[in-house]
Amino acid sequence: MSTPARPDYESIDWKEFERRFRTGALRAKLMRLAFTVTAIGIVVLLINLGALFWLRSNVEDLVKARAPLVDASRTTQLGMQRALASLRGWVALGDPAFREDHDAAWHGDILPGVDRISALLDGEANEDFRKRLTESRTRLDDLWESQWWVADVAQTPGNEPAKVEYELHVLPVKRDLEASLFEIAELLGEGDGSAVTPRDLAALSLFQQQLAAADAALHEAIDFGHTSAIHEFERNVKRARSQLAELDSRVERFSPLQAEHLTGVAREFPWYVHHARNAIQLRSSDQWNVAQHLMATETVPLTRYLSATLDSMADEQTALMRQDSDHVSLAANSAFILSMILIVMMVLIAYVVTNRRAHQITQPVDRLSVATTELAAGILTEDLPITTDDELGKLTFAFNHMRINLQRAEASLRDANEHMQMELEDAAAYVRSILPRPIDSDDRGIRIDWRFIASSELGGDSFGYHWLDDEHIAIYLLDVSGHGVGPAMLSISAHNALRQRTLPATDFHRPHEVLEALNRAFPMRENQNKFFTIWYGVYNWKTRELSYASGGHHPAVLLEPARPEPADLGMRNFMIGAVDDAEYESAATSVGPGSRLYVFSDGAFEIRNRDKEMLNMPGLTKHLQEAQPQEDRLQTVLESTRRWQESDDFGDDYSMLEISFT
Repeated sequence: MSTPARPDYESIDWKEFERRFRTGALRAKLMRLAFTVTAIGIVVLLINLGALFWLRSNVEDLVKARAPLVDASRTTQLGMQRALASLRGWVALGDPAFREDHDAAWHGDILPGVDRISALLDGEANEDFRKRLTESRTRLDDLWESQWWVADVAQTPGNEPAKVEYELHVLPVKRDLEASLFEIAELLGEGDGSAVTPRDLAALSLFQQQLAAADAALHEAIDFGHTSAIHEFERNVKRARSQLAELDSRVERFSPLQAEHLTGVAREFPWYVHHARNAIQLRSSDQWNVAQHLMATETVPLTRYLSATLDSMADEQTALMRQDSDHVSLAANSAFILSMILIVMMVLIAYVVTNRRAHQITQPVDRLSVATTELAAGILTEDLPITTDDELGKLTFAFNHMRINLQRAEASLRDANEHMQMELEDAAAYVRSILPRPIDSDDRGIRIDWRFIASSELGGDSFGYHWLDDEHIAIYLLDVSGHGVGPAMLSISAHNALRQRTLPATDFHRPHEVLEALNRAFPMRENQNKFFTIWYGVYNWKTRELSYASGGHHPAVLLEPARPEPADLGMRNFMIGAVDDAEYESAATSVGPGSRLYVFSDGAFEIRNRDKEMLNMPGLTKHLQEAQPQEDRLQTVLESTRRWQESDDFGDDYSMLEISFT
């Protein structure tokens, strides 16, 4: 389209402006671009969907034909391992939970797994698989019967022959021996006329101990099969036999009834040893536990055979499944390559179409972006060309109009800033003009010096001092809240009221009355919500007494040679103008010769360095103490403060008075 003539931005007909640019034209262009790219994508997507449906069909065949058979084989295999583990737990611990888990493995995993394999092989043409499955079912029946026998006999008394031998033969003989020994002990206790010596009693006692030790070792050998327990049994039997032989050699010392019982012990003890050794022999044989023997000789071999058979069947099906998977993978790769070719074609076509349309749409946007940057930098002075009749053309038109207005506003603002800066400079000059001159030491022993650095925005600091009469001098420093001409004018007004002593009904020798009068004269509501803080003191050079008061102001610092620590001179009173009818308090102190009083604004210590650390009052006081008498102390403190903040400029007015008392 032809480039329209440059519009007259000075007198715009906004109705004509709305008619000139078509609403929705840019949206229509974007929609056409989106529909074109979408159509290309849909064509490629349909081709890919066709390939995916074909692959899905082949994968479903693969999953239905091979994977379930492998899964069923693995399930049956795991079921057999679970059943064997549960059977071992039942044999070892006798916990019914293991028996229940064993039955659950058979009915939940093994038998359903075999049935599922049979069902899946109904459509399988491989006869070898059918033959192996038939043989496996026969062996599975044998395994079930074997495990049933093991489970049934495991917790019966006859499962461990050594314990049966002990209960039936060893234990009765042991009880007879213990009964005979008990009778002998009873008769000895009744004193039936025998000639038994203490040595005979010791031999009898030792025999009882050796018999008990031998029986304990026998129990350990039967329960655990420990070889050390068998050796311990034989040692105790040997010792018991020795004690019994010694008793038998002195049988004539016992009474007839005692001798009869002792003869019975000698007759029964060999039978005890004989049956005990039979029990040990049964415990040492391979068949000491019938259930475990059946498991080792029948159950475990059958389980391993069936597991190997199912492993073989699963591996063969896995190999067939892998072969089918390779075929599907080849087809998938082919489909993928075809999809990539189509996607590349789609990207190329979409790029060409999109790039052409995007250039048409974004060229005006690029111009606007560059022009916005130039406008922000202040170097744009020409209008942008309007090349379209859509929203971008409308935006370009509005941008040109905005540029003209902004540049006009910038010029006006620049003029206003220059005028305001001149006013600030005039105000700062006036503030400096009303500050008193320093006082050199005279016959009244007072010397006053000061430093004042105005901030770039002009704060509200002001200070002064003047003689009230021949004996009293007033010293004060005030700080109005905020920055600019307004706070400066309020500061000047308060300064003049103190300097000219125009506060009505006020004794300027009494600091608290001066602050109360200032509070009445300058309420916040009448001064644009501005308040100020003040330190006011009156010094009598004859009595060397300093009376003082402060309103919302930090203390002044008094350094005296006789005191190692500085004295803070300040009162906790309200700020001036903040509270109507506020009452103020003052205090007094004596000032020794050689003392120095420092009165300053918060701009002298509420400053931060590059690490955001504030100097604060203790830091400033340290600078004041370190200043040497032979130096220009105020200048030294000022330079120290500038070095600390690493800058010569202050964010607030810097005001400081030094009053030296000789």
